[in-house]
Amino acid sequence: VDSNVSTQSFYATGTHTTRLVDGAGTQTIRFSNPATNMQRFQDLTIANFGNTVSFASAVIVVGTLFADDVALDRPVGAASVLDVRGIATVTATAITRLPVRVTSTSAASLHTFNGVTFASMNAADVQLYLELPGGVNFSLIMPDMSFDSPAFTLSGAHLQTVRGSGSENFVVELTNPTPTSTSAVFLQGANTLVIWP
Repeated sequence: VDSNVSTQSFYATGTHTTRLVDGAGTQTIRFSNPATNMQRFQDLTIANFGNTVSFASAVIVVGTLFADDVALDRPVGAASVLDVRGIATVTATAITRLPVRVTSTSAASLHTFNGVTFASMNAADVQLYLELPGGVNFSLIMPDMSFDSPAFTLSGAHLQTVRGSGSENFVVELTNPTPTSTSAVFLQGANTLVIWP
């Protein structure tokens, strides 16, 4: 979406859902002005099985992200991030070079990460960043996650968990992860616990 038209030329709201399904070859998403008050998706469904969606810019989803059995990537040299402000459901998905941030006001139990593979990640990136609200104890179980293991810089990690306001616990439990805990690099905020076997 080009800013030559308007900085709000794609400002989806309400129940608007964008669906990327059954595209042939790579589909590319690029916003000139990605921001919650400018260019963004409300709900984004990616279900073009066997094909790739390339994020050539930062992309913000303020509602629900649904990605199943797809490949997501960031072009080499791009500084893109997939930023989910609502609910994330990501299953059986290969993610290449693209950090995923979930900064949500929704309960952890509403999110799903299952069978996600991160590959060719930048050593300075947090591959999966989860920031969920305070107010109630949350638990999120993530089975069969596979993270890339570059020689991380001080800012890089496989996973970072952050708790919003409140003193309740936010627990993330990985089952059958790659790498195992002996090689895992994760950052835990206050009142968060990562269980990584």
